This record gives sequence, structure tokens and C-alpha cells, in this order.
Amino acid sequence: MTHEERIQQAVDNFMSGFNCAQSVVSAFADEYGFTREQALHISASFGAGIGRMRLTCGAVCGMLMLAGLEHCAL
Repeated sequence: MTHEERIQQAVDNFMSGFNCAQSVVSAFADEYGFTREQALHISASFGAGIGRMRLTCGAVCGMLMLAGLEHCAL
């Protein structure tokens, strides 16, 4: 899947009712070795920001989760 297709998948996910974080993380789940369902569960509490506090956009939280997986120094 191309980068543009993944972006469209994230938009489609959001339009289907998933929160911003779920939409972003689930669109890239297969690239990081987990299922769509796992991605939806992992990112569920980040919609409307951390803990639904509306201070940090859920899409940003989702991107940061993926960046951590990409650049983790374990």
C-alpha cells in the first residue's frame, strides 16, 4: 500500500467512526507487525487526546506511537 493509500485509509477509518488515533494507527498496523484489531485496542484511549482531555490531537498521538515503533532504541 502506498503512503497516499494509507492516508486515505486513515481518513476512511475516521469517517467510519473510529477516533483520530485509531484511524492513524490502524492504517499502518501491518507495517509494524500487529493486526488492525490490536491497533484499534492499543490506540482507543488516545481519541480526543490523551484520556479524552482534548489537549493533544488523537492523530498526533497516533503518529507519535508509530514514530516510537519506528525509532525505538531498545
